[in-house]
Amino acid sequence: MLDVALKYGYETPEAFAKAFRKMHGMSPSAAREPGTNLKAFPKLSFHISNEIGGLAK
Repeated sequence: MLDVALKYGYETPEAFAKAFRKMHGMSPSAAREPGTNLKAFPKLSFHISNEIGGLAK
């Protein structure tokens, strides 16, 4: 778990486990049990436009 914690920017495995539990409602070790379902969220994406509609120069 240390490798995963460091890969995703957590300083300790405990910090990763705490964030994992907050997100999924269970510990990482409980999530490894066969048949366990995790909450999944689709990837967010944003489009930012710098246009001002209706104004012509």
